[in-house]
Amino acid sequence: VFHAYGHQWPCQLVYHPRKRVGFGFTDGEGCERAWGELYPLIPSLRVAGHHRRLFTLDAQLLHLNIKSMYRLAIWLARRMRTCQKRLIEASQGVNECRVDVGTLRREWLAQLTAQTEDAPRQSKHLADRALAEIILERAWVKEAESGIKDLAIQIVKLEESGEDATNLESELAKMRTALVQTKGRLITMEKAVGVEGRSKLKTLMGNPYLQARMNARALKARIRAKLVEHKFERTKLERVYRRQVLQEKEHAQTKALIHRRQGGIAALILKYNKLVDEMTALRRARKAPAKSVLPHKLDSKKVFRLDVNDGLWEEDPGLGDEDFQNLPRWMTDDNVRKGILFLLQRDRCLEE
Repeated sequence: VFHAYGHQWPCQLVYHPRKRVGFGFTDGEGCERAWGELYPLIPSLRVAGHHRRLFTLDAQLLHLNIKSMYRLAIWLARRMRTCQKRLIEASQGVNECRVDVGTLRREWLAQLTAQTEDAPRQSKHLADRALAEIILERAWVKEAESGIKDLAIQIVKLEESGEDATNLESELAKMRTALVQTKGRLITMEKAVGVEGRSKLKTLMGNPYLQARMNARALKARIRAKLVEHKFERTKLERVYRRQVLQEKEHAQTKALIHRRQGGIAALILKYNKLVDEMTALRRARKAPAKSVLPHKLDSKKVFRLDVNDGLWEEDPGLGDEDFQNLPRWMTDDNVRKGILFLLQRDRCLEE
């Protein structure tokens, strides 16, 4: 339970008790209260013997157990009332978001998968690996095109002879579909690296400009992922301030985490801008491929405003096309985001 508080956002997604199945409204406060009752014994037990220390702790815990039994019914009634109130609020919230429960659960699982996977990292051989993959894909496209031509000839011959060519036609349709998908993937890969369709890729192996470009692309994706985590953490803190339900210590932990995260993101932005400077110098030295476009630098002051019109969230011609067409609903739809929170609260209420 305590691992989630004041830790990185992926840890909060996985370990936070409000997001874990079976935890109900358990939040570790029972451990805190037990420690608070045992804490005053530290000065006297520091100078006590081993067996006296064990006897004193056992006696204190037995006393706390007996004392809590007298208040058990009141505690249960209070928990029940709180749980029923939260259940009504959560059920109303799920209904008002106008998104079915199945969709909310799928989006929640998609968010977990997306925000707990490793962000792309820089590598000395990132561009070379991308070029090697493009070479393999181009070879597969050539083979597929040749195979489609052969199949088409066979189908014509079978039809001329009056034989059934249904199986070959089905296979031909599958090959054409696979070819279209591969060509689309190949175009995306080529734009990511920044090469044209007829470029001789083997001559570009080890090109320092392409290496810097791929590293800048990976670094920009990492900055975006960190900012998304920062946005969710800040939203959580703002919600806490509005409701005033957490203790001051947990406020301080969350605020300290956000300040640390801002420093880390600023360092990544500085590193990204240095890569852009390196690409500029390489282009001046004529070590960049023909028709290459330099990426834009990032402004750390504007980035933390989380403005959707900021250059970070737009496609940069200098880094190639990016897939912004099918953004997940858990990221773009306010109703889905609110619905997920209410759904998780409803699940914890039912468990409690």
